[in-house]
Amino acid sequence: MSTVEDITAAIERLPAEDVARVHAWLTDYAERLWDEQIERDEKGGRLDSLIERALEDHRAGRTRTLMPELGRPAIGLPRFALR
Repeated sequence: MSTVEDITAAIERLPAEDVARVHAWLTDYAERLWDEQIERDEKGGRLDSLIERALEDHRAGRTRTLMPELGRPAIGLPRFALR
């Protein structure tokens, strides 16, 4: 049996409350991994082209206010993506 199989088998034996705790931990952990990856990508310049494209769309008027009550533009969300 692999470690993952051992872990999943153990989770299946847990009471629902503990499964919820494991789920919350895994969700938090996955979010931290995602944040770390985004930070590495940003520092490595891998988001630069996406940022520039979003700004170009905004300057060209291809975005709209996502939350009109806040008066903030939805930078980088082309109009067609918001329909």
